[in-house]
Amino acid sequence: MYKKVKLLTKDDKNLKVNKIEDFKYANELTQSIITVDEFFKASKSQPIVFAQRGEEYFASIVLGLEEGKNSFINSKNEWIQGEYIPAYVRRYPFIFVQENETLALAYDEACKEINTQDGESFFTPEGEQTEYVTNVMKFMENFQKSSQTTALFIKDLENLGLLEDANANMSIDGKKFAFTGFKRVNEEKLNSLSEEQTMKLIKNGSYKLIVAHLISMSNFEKLISLHK
Repeated sequence: MYKKVKLLTKDDKNLKVNKIEDFKYANELTQSIITVDEFFKASKSQPIVFAQRGEEYFASIVLGLEEGKNSFINSKNEWIQGEYIPAYVRRYPFIFVQENETLALAYDEACKEINTQDGESFFTPEGEQTEYVTNVMKFMENFQKSSQTTALFIKDLENLGLLEDANANMSIDGKKFAFTGFKRVNEEKLNSLSEEQTMKLIKNGSYKLIVAHLISMSNFEKLISLHK
């Protein structure tokens, strides 16, 4: 999705960004990271799955069955009305990058809406970041914090032995699709938890997140109907 990431500095004082009107930049995105803050809305639209990369735990939604094809974006590069748009997609063209052991704001130089003529300015004439950039930073910081909360939530599921390796095999007009390499909650193991363990999950808010995840798995059927 990001083609040419550049750290935002005061050298970019003349840059502006127009409102992005379409989702062409995400039309090849078939998975998107999401956070626990998004589970309830996302569960109505896409399958929510879990994964682990090294020591890192994360959640993502499935946006397409075929490599390079986002089924939630139509031929006009519009996101299908009524379907959830993840924060990972909405934050474009901005992204956090590691800079001297801290996270710094960067942007995609390839974004066609970034220019020097029209739109929201990155910096004031005095060289200070604008309110627009301040709000972008707040959005990004909240996303980062929620990502950390999500990782802890999934790690707890792993420690309780609730996660299992899973795959989804589908067939559309005789063509087979396989989505593999993800984890899901095993309902039998969830129901086998002790009363104390279950109550702890309920009290800390994790149980309702698990339910949202389990409900979302039915959205694999939606992916079949959206695939063209």
